[in-house]
Amino acid sequence: AVGFPRLDAVAAWAGFGPLPAPNADGLSGPRISHVTEPGGWAKHCRRQFSQGGQMSGRIRNEAMRSKGMSAHDAAALVQNGWNIGFSGFTGAGYPKEFPEALAAVIDAHHNKGEEFRIGVWTGASTAPELDGALARTGGISYRAPYQSDPDMRTAINNGTSYYQDIHLSHMGPQVSQGFLGKLHVAVVEVTAITEEGWLIPSSSVGMNRTYLENADQI
Repeated sequence: AVGFPRLDAVAAWAGFGPLPAPNADGLSGPRISHVTEPGGWAKHCRRQFSQGGQMSGRIRNEAMRSKGMSAHDAAALVQNGWNIGFSGFTGAGYPKEFPEALAAVIDAHHNKGEEFRIGVWTGASTAPELDGALARTGGISYRAPYQSDPDMRTAINNGTSYYQDIHLSHMGPQVSQGFLGKLHVAVVEVTAITEEGWLIPSSSVGMNRTYLENADQI
C-alpha cells in the first residue's frame, strides 16, 4: 500500500501551518491500495473524495467551498478556443476528473458538427486521464511544453494538434510575457484549501504558480 503525500509536510514546506493530526500509520491522507492497474490511482481518488465529508473537510474556506461544482459543470464553462493551464508534472499532481469531463463536452460538440478545440498547457507530461482523454477527441489545437502520451503523440504526428517542445525553464517566462497568447483558465489539483484560502499543492508543483497568476479564471 502507498500513502498520500504527507499533507503536514507539504503544508510546512509551503508555509501554511499545521494540518490535522496524521492517521495511525503516520499519513494525513487515506491509505491507497491496488493502484497499479491502468487508471488505478485516478479511480482510487474518485472513490476517496466522492465519499461524504472528505471534500468538505479539505476545503476549509467557506467562500471557496460555496463555489464547488461537479467536474462536468466546470467543464461546461470552457469555451471553444480557450487555452487551459493544467497542473501536473510527469504523471504527478494532474487533475483526474476534469479532463475526462471536458473530453465528453468536446465530443458532444463534435457530434453536433460544431468546432471545439482548446490549447493544453501543463508542467510537463501528465497521464492518460488528461493527455490521452483530450487527445482522443481531436480537440487539442496546441500542446506545450512537453508530453509523452501515445494518443497525444499520434495527434501531433498526424497534424491534428500543433506541438511545441519548450524547455521547462522557458515556459514560465513565455506564459507570463504573453508569448503563447491569453491563458483563459487554470485547472490545478490541490490536497486542501486552508481557512485563509491558501492552496496546498498535491504531489507536484510544476507550472502551478505561473498558471494561477496569469489565468483569467481558476
